[in-house]
Amino acid sequence: MRTENTVSTARRLRIAVIPADGIGQEVVAAGREVLDALAAGSAGEFGFDWHEFDWGCEYYARTGRMMAEDGLEALRAFVRDVDAPVHIAQA
Repeated sequence: MRTENTVSTARRLRIAVIPADGIGQEVVAAGREVLDALAAGSAGEFGFDWHEFDWGCEYYARTGRMMAEDGLEALRAFVRDVDAPVHIAQA
C-alpha cells in the first residue's frame, strides 16, 4: 500500500485506490490527476490522501490471492459507517 499527501489542506478526504483490473491503471491515474487539480484550485477547501492498493491479477500471480487476506478490513477504514447507506456513510 502506498500513501501520499497531495495537498496540505484543512479538509482531507481519504481515498482507497485499486488501480488494477477493470478500468485500467491509466484511467485511475488520470482520475487522480483531475481530482488533485480540483483540490489545488479549491483555495485550501479540500485535499486528498490517496491510499493505493496493488491488488488485482498481478497481485494474484505473485500471491495466489486477488487481494490481501485482510483486504476487506483495510477497505473498511475508508468508510465512516459500514452499516449506513453509501450516501450517509460518506457524509
